[in-house]
Amino acid sequence: MFSIIMYEDEQGRSEIALFLKKLCVESSESGDARSLLQKTVAYLDLLEEMGTLIGEPMARYLEGNIWELRALHARILFAPIGNNTLLVLHPVVVNADMIPRKDIEKAKRELESYARRQRNNDDMEGSKRGTPS
Repeated sequence: MFSIIMYEDEQGRSEIALFLKKLCVESSESGDARSLLQKTVAYLDLLEEMGTLIGEPMARYLEGNIWELRALHARILFAPIGNNTLLVLHPVVVNADMIPRKDIEKAKRELESYARRQRNNDDMEGSKRGTPS
């Protein structure tokens, strides 16, 4: 089993959470939204179970540490970030098979932002432990 973490920006906003909530609302009136929601949730469940071993056509390596989960016309960008942990970054709705370069670059920035904030949190925790009581 893998741990799935949804990326949140510095303000605590998660694009993937907003995407899933929007699909939930739209799925009551749209068969397409319902299908996309079901496929996305099923693929996220498989990703949690198998990690990047889920393989194609469900997931595909892009570049660097960035992968895509391929649910119908939506792509969920994600990255392995440690032992059995995956960071789900943001969704991309595509009309072609290619992920726009700007979205890959955005995913890299999100991954770096997450790593930087984790390092800062680790540094703060370390300084608290080193303080005499």
